[in-house]
Amino acid sequence: MLAQEKLQEITPLTREQLAELMPSAQGLLSDEPEMEHSLHALQLLILVSCLARL
Repeated sequence: MLAQEKLQEITPLTREQLAELMPSAQGLLSDEPEMEHSLHALQLLILVSCLARL
Protein backbone atom coordinates (compact mmCIF):
# COMPACT_ATOMS: atom_id res chain seq x y z
CA MET A 1 0.00 0.00 0.00
CA LEU A 2 2.87 2.34 0.78
CA ALA A 3 4.38 1.88 -2.70
CA GLN A 4 1.10 2.93 -4.31
CA GLU A 5 0.99 6.05 -2.16
CA LYS A 6 4.52 6.98 -3.25
CA LEU A 7 3.60 6.47 -6.91
CA GLN A 8 0.68 8.83 -6.52
CA GLU A 9 3.02 11.53 -5.17
CA ILE A 10 5.16 11.45 -8.33
CA THR A 11 3.98 13.90 -10.96
CA PRO A 12 5.28 13.69 -14.53
CA LEU A 13 7.32 16.60 -15.87
CA THR A 14 6.15 18.64 -18.80
CA ARG A 15 8.34 18.98 -21.87
CA GLU A 16 9.26 22.53 -20.85
CA GLN A 17 10.24 21.49 -17.31
CA LEU A 18 12.38 18.65 -18.63
CA ALA A 19 14.09 20.98 -21.12
CA GLU A 20 14.98 23.35 -18.27
CA LEU A 21 16.55 20.50 -16.27
CA MET A 22 18.67 19.16 -19.12
CA PRO A 23 22.23 20.53 -19.25
CA SER A 24 23.41 22.34 -22.34
CA ALA A 25 25.92 20.52 -24.54
CA GLN A 26 27.48 23.83 -25.56
CA GLY A 27 29.64 23.92 -22.43
CA LEU A 28 31.30 20.57 -23.15
CA LEU A 29 34.88 20.67 -24.34
CA SER A 30 35.27 18.12 -27.12
CA ASP A 31 36.72 17.89 -30.60
CA GLU A 32 34.22 15.19 -31.50
CA PRO A 33 31.27 16.07 -33.74
CA GLU A 34 27.78 15.96 -32.31
CA MET A 35 25.62 12.93 -32.96
CA GLU A 36 24.35 13.39 -36.47
CA HIS A 37 21.97 10.47 -36.64
CA SER A 38 19.89 8.28 -34.35
CA LEU A 39 22.23 5.44 -35.34
CA HIS A 40 25.02 7.17 -33.39
CA ALA A 41 22.83 7.23 -30.28
CA LEU A 42 22.04 3.54 -30.75
CA GLN A 43 25.74 2.70 -31.13
CA LEU A 44 26.52 4.60 -27.94
CA LEU A 45 23.74 2.76 -26.10
CA ILE A 46 25.07 -0.62 -27.27
CA LEU A 47 28.61 0.31 -26.19
CA VAL A 48 27.51 1.45 -22.74
CA SER A 49 25.36 -1.67 -22.29
CA CYS A 50 28.27 -3.95 -23.20
CA LEU A 51 30.62 -2.13 -20.84
CA ALA A 52 28.07 -2.31 -18.02
CA ARG A 53 27.83 -6.10 -18.42
CA LEU A 54 31.60 -6.45 -18.14
